Amino acid sequence: PNEMHKVNYKKYVDNKQIFLINADCLNDLIKNAYFVVTVNSSVGLQSIANYKKVLVLGNALYKDAPNIINYIKGMSEENIKKEIKNIKIDKKEIDKYISFFKEDFFINGNFQDPSKEMIYEISERLILN
Repeated sequence: PNEMHKVNYKKYVDNKQIFLINADCLNDLIKNAYFVVTVNSSVGLQSIANYKKVLVLGNALYKDAPNIINYIKGMSEENIKKEIKNIKIDKKEIDKYISFFKEDFFINGNFQDPSKEMIYEISERLILN
């Protein structure tokens, strides 16, 4: 996770099922995954853009993406597997969905070091909406 403040995740690591990875290999992990599980992080959006099936555990911004399964409390493992298997990857639909984020939703820049252009674009969107 890209946290605003440092968080020590090492206390959660058990070296059997829970482990930490270097962010540099994230793209390879996504590329080689059959499906991805996330709460609501940008990893889900990256996975969608890479045409992966994604199980979302939280209230993600991209919960309506074409290749998403939204976890519902009490959903059985068997049901999740069935839902994942039944997702059909429609690359055109996914590309259209990702284009919306790139062109109409995201703003170029870094919120931790905003440029004048970024502030201007934010203000323009606030005024227009």
